Amino acid sequence: MDQGSILSFPLHTISSQIPSGVYYPSQSRFENFVLSRVSISQSSNVEIDEDMFDLLEALGEEPSRFDDLDIDYVRQLQKEQQNRYLSENYFPTHQYHSTLNDIHQGIINFLNNKEFYQRNNLGFKRSILAWGSHGAGKSRYMEWLCKEFIDNLDAIIIRVGSSRDIQLLNDYGLLTLNRVVEDRLIVLVIEEVASIVNSRDGHISLLNVLDSSLLRDNLLVLSTTNTPHRIPENVLRNQRVDVLAEIKAEDYNDQFPVDFYQFVFGEAMPKKYKSSEWVTQKLNPADLKELFLYAKINSVSIDASYEIIKQRNRTVESNFQQSMSLGF
Repeated sequence: MDQGSILSFPLHTISSQIPSGVYYPSQSRFENFVLSRVSISQSSNVEIDEDMFDLLEALGEEPSRFDDLDIDYVRQLQKEQQNRYLSENYFPTHQYHSTLNDIHQGIINFLNNKEFYQRNNLGFKRSILAWGSHGAGKSRYMEWLCKEFIDNLDAIIIRVGSSRDIQLLNDYGLLTLNRVVEDRLIVLVIEEVASIVNSRDGHISLLNVLDSSLLRDNLLVLSTTNTPHRIPENVLRNQRVDVLAEIKAEDYNDQFPVDFYQFVFGEAMPKKYKSSEWVTQKLNPADLKELFLYAKINSVSIDASYEIIKQRNRTVESNFQQSMSLGF
């Protein structure tokens, strides 16, 4: 089973110094906006102001007070953190799902037509919103895609997970990005759009970011939600969101559980399972993963694992309140 990359990226020229990788909108004691290697809620083991360091380095202004710092050591820590977050071991779910595959091919076509956009002064940007039930593979696919962008296009990934993040980006970050990131692909990953637009400030800030002339070129917006009914219509108009795609578990093809079994267990799926209920029901990737892991950890058959998971789901449905407010 071929697990190799199927991306066909165009040639890319690096014209700014900021390292590729995953960043979060943040603040420091020096600046209202910096690109942080860690989220606001996370702590760092590096005993320096990494936020300010990255920004100054991007501006070509190496801070003298860091002259005695082991820069290689800091970068190694950052790389390890990035690898832990992104994960190298990705099963290509998009190859088994018709809608995810359409999104994938559309992104490749977009990236390979940059010259057309620029020649016609159209603004080289694209925005995609994938929606559907939790566990269907939306976020995992986008995480893998971001890693491919980093490795192949030296892209800068900015993750937005709260209304505060989008407000920082809108209020202070657009000018900074316009200044320090030139002719580089910026990928704005927005986690659970519905929770961001739930507040007035988050709603307005998101609209301003999506409409900003400062992010008119070299921008790809990847966003997800489990609750599309909570997103105002004015967020979804054309040019703010170009592609609306529902990701459903039932759209995975029949080969998906077979190949995923081989991916997890390192061997072909036994024929006895081909007609099992967990195969014919077309479970989503998250449920299928838990099914396999439970069987492997507890040394039981997949069918026995499926019965236990079904019982767990019935318990959740009957004893716990089902909230639609979030959905990570």
